[in-house]
Amino acid sequence: MKTRTLHSSIAWLAVVVAMALGVGLTFLGETGARLAGVWSLTVAIISIVCAWRQPQPSSPAPLRRRPPQRQILSPARKRVIGAATALALLASAYLTYSVIAYRPDLTIGPLDVQYGHNMMEGNYALIKVPESAFDRRFLTLKVTLRNPSGAGSCVTPARVDLIPIVDRVERNEHAAWKKRPGETVELHLGHARKEVQIKAVLYEDDLACRVDLSVAEAVLHN
Repeated sequence: MKTRTLHSSIAWLAVVVAMALGVGLTFLGETGARLAGVWSLTVAIISIVCAWRQPQPSSPAPLRRRPPQRQILSPARKRVIGAATALALLASAYLTYSVIAYRPDLTIGPLDVQYGHNMMEGNYALIKVPESAFDRRFLTLKVTLRNPSGAGSCVTPARVDLIPIVDRVERNEHAAWKKRPGETVELHLGHARKEVQIKAVLYEDDLACRVDLSVAEAVLHN
């Protein structure tokens, strides 16, 4: 009886710790939310393993008290437990790696924008990303356009290409093409060593339009 009570207490403690860890991960931003999902999956798999580990007796229960008999698991349960245990180990390994390699989401700004004023069709601006990007692989970016003159429809029809330039090399394979002003995009920066810039190329239907480009939001993350 004491052993069963001890096991029950340990199980409840494990549940509380698991819930606390899952809630704590959600406060670490977008990446933390992903890790919380992985952790929830791990806990669910472990729960399945524990439920399926309830063995069946190898012979019918005795009518009178006898020494406890060895209990066995059916082959099907053994296979399910083995597969679930492997998944739990993989999920736990990913969670551990993510926590060790994790860098918190970092909102940056205001960012330096070169050639962003009085832009016209075909012009480009350069958005300089600070050195804090060197240990983060992704940039969530939102650029906006403003029509200083207020005449004509220059902002809504416009489109912008956003091309990462990492260590002076354009990464066209990771570019975001023909995006609307105010649209949030995610750019893959990879592993920068020297500098990171974003090239913003403007497309306007009206060749008379002149607009100013600025960065409304920039978040670095892994």
